[in-house]
Amino acid sequence: MGFRNLQKDSKVVLAIGYGRNCYDMEVDGLIKVETLSNEDAWNMFEKIVDRRWDSIKVDGIEEALEVLKLCYHDLNETKKRCFLYSALYPEECEICIDYLLEFWRAEGFMHCRQEFKDASGEGHEILKELTDLSLLEGTNRIKFVKMNKPSLVKLEALDIRGTQISLLEIGSLRQVRCLQMSLSNFGMENPIEGEISNFNSLEELSIEVYSSKLWWDKIVDSVKKEVAAWEKLTSLRFCFPEVDFLELFVPASPVWKNNSCMTFQFAYGHPDSTCPQILESFCYQSNYSLKLVDVNGVNPRMLKQLMVTYAFGLINHRGVSRLSDFGVQNMNRIFVCLIEGCNEMETIINGEGITQGVLKCLEHLCINNIPNLKSIWQGPVYAGSLALLKNLTLSRCPELKKIFSNGMIQQLPQLQHLRVEECGQIEEIIMESENKGLEANALPSLKTLVLLNLPELTSIIWIDDSLEWPSLQRIKVSTCDKLKRLPFNNANATKLRFIEGQESWWGKLIWKDETVKQRLQSLCIFN
Repeated sequence: MGFRNLQKDSKVVLAIGYGRNCYDMEVDGLIKVETLSNEDAWNMFEKIVDRRWDSIKVDGIEEALEVLKLCYHDLNETKKRCFLYSALYPEECEICIDYLLEFWRAEGFMHCRQEFKDASGEGHEILKELTDLSLLEGTNRIKFVKMNKPSLVKLEALDIRGTQISLLEIGSLRQVRCLQMSLSNFGMENPIEGEISNFNSLEELSIEVYSSKLWWDKIVDSVKKEVAAWEKLTSLRFCFPEVDFLELFVPASPVWKNNSCMTFQFAYGHPDSTCPQILESFCYQSNYSLKLVDVNGVNPRMLKQLMVTYAFGLINHRGVSRLSDFGVQNMNRIFVCLIEGCNEMETIINGEGITQGVLKCLEHLCINNIPNLKSIWQGPVYAGSLALLKNLTLSRCPELKKIFSNGMIQQLPQLQHLRVEECGQIEEIIMESENKGLEANALPSLKTLVLLNLPELTSIIWIDDSLEWPSLQRIKVSTCDKLKRLPFNNANATKLRFIEGQESWWGKLIWKDETVKQRLQSLCIFN
């Protein structure tokens, strides 16, 4: 969960049913809130409903649409999917209720899909609610319904991902401006040439690609030829098989050529639905995202695109030994970076020859399963590099020995969350050989420290209580059997709220001062 542009001293209030989850959210305090009495609950309901419906007039079609829109947004996700499926039928078409309920069940909308009787009962309940809300209406024929005509007039967004609904079936919905779909919506056999061209008024298009779909190359041709020519398109999410395809798409796109504000979420290489979704989790920035999957080397054709990319992912990439091989000058806007499964990568940045700050906008760096990674930074660290980095995750890097190389830790005033997991050669989080002369106020913003399955870890810092840890709130340790000391005393880490770990590990810790142990004991959460 991210919050941006908060004013100083702002507070965030979270409502949750299970208090233990608050530990992972780094809350400052827990307040138990009792439920409202029946009388208070009813008064609040009346107040909200009266205010909502008093603001709506039903004199004409616009007002009717507003009412229907309100009804739709009050539906849960299952009922919304059922309604949108019904909206795919042609206007004025009478829909057989038995068939409709069976289609809903086949699409997986029902909770009880296996038992026909239960699914039918659930389907009739949903159908009744949609009819009561006037989203569907009855016909002169028994056991038939149809769409309430105003419901389709302004349908602007449609999500048919994961369904077998074809583009031909929704061809009449010309008002749709945002369409999310997957390869299955093109048809199981031969995609019909030109069927996507009916949607040339789209502003946003997202096509999910899965590696098991054999007709991927035919879809690529449609995207290159037809989608590229759309003049209103401002957002596209798609996976191209090769970087070279970008050269065919860009010249044909009037929006791109005019330097308009077109957002993109492009992936190149072998599409794989199992790839981590960290890039997609940063929605507001990843509208400009680029992901390379199973690609080899550095293709100069994509470097111009990299220059305007906010979210960058390298997955199973070959032919590069460091991230800086893509040119540090091309990564000035990167906000989040994921590197995974790149077997030839030995370091992230090589600072030799660099005369300016590097990755100055980077806030989130996730490095996972890099078997030959030796360091994050090699060589000198220029001032301003990594200045905004807030989250650093290192996982499954068996050759990694040092996290903060010489001069790096001084460039991390904003680092808030550090997670190190399954890095078998890590002995110290902050090494003496790389950080001599380190000031006590290093890592001033660090809030959480998570250390998991580090069998050789003996210390967090070589001088146990030398840092102030002014912002540290939570530390979690698991399967770090050689870690015998914590870097705390009675004066530092004053904001620490939670210490998570095994009780057996806690019992073996060595303390210079028993009063420190007594102070920290109350913060422990044993698992």
